[in-house]
Amino acid sequence: MDRLAYFIAHMAGASIAGAALIVFFIFGWYSWWAVATAGIIGLVWPGRWAS
Repeated sequence: MDRLAYFIAHMAGASIAGAALIVFFIFGWYSWWAVATAGIIGLVWPGRWAS
């Protein structure tokens, strides 16, 4: 995999994690678990594309 694909995967991960965190905040889930869950989603989901 080339460097551009890694860059795109990292940017997609940050975008997905940010969107998940916004959704959690909209639904009123204000906790460290929401932040951790959004971070895990941002790490795992784009990792499927990077393989």
